[in-house]
Amino acid sequence: MDRDAYTAAHITVLSFEESVRKRTGMYFGVAPDNPDLPASILWCVIEDALHPAGGGHCTVDVEITADLCFTVTDDQPPSLDDLGEPKPGFYDSLLDRRRWALAAAAALSSRTVVEVRVGGRGWRQELTGTAPARPEPFTASGEADGSRVAFKLDPALLATGAVIATSPDHLRARDDGCAACPGPPRSEALTIRDRRGAQPPAPERSHG
Repeated sequence: MDRDAYTAAHITVLSFEESVRKRTGMYFGVAPDNPDLPASILWCVIEDALHPAGGGHCTVDVEITADLCFTVTDDQPPSLDDLGEPKPGFYDSLLDRRRWALAAAAALSSRTVVEVRVGGRGWRQELTGTAPARPEPFTASGEADGSRVAFKLDPALLATGAVIATSPDHLRARDDGCAACPGPPRSEALTIRDRRGAQPPAPERSHG
């Protein structure tokens, strides 16, 4: 292209959501048509939960509930405003602006549910794609500060038939320690449960 002919009209500015969907390799290390993308999304969210932006180490609990659904719970302290409430994050939602992996995963999800807890107070919010509903406050007495985020990945944005194919043991095998993180070994801080094979309880028989 002729340098003199290059103008601002040739520049395309993408939103964060558009950037994630077009360039998944930049965020998750694999292309959109790679069937390993769901597992890579899950691992990036786990890494984000384990490593707070300000340093340190967190306790993380992961549940894989369906082939494209998972929930990550951690005790990272949320970003708060002067009133002690969560600051608006990505997409003006409860997704903390320090935690890009959560926002990137939401960009590839049809539904995301975010819970933030601090000091016995909680806020819950559902995102349809990246469009957030109004946060709903709830009482979180007795619950540790932190967040819980449930993702339902959108099959329309993934390779045909792509699922979270990796097992919890395979995910743990990637968790080979981090010299920059003080505190307990990571294997003690990370719990992963795959609920996909769990059978629902049998209904109780009536004795009437």
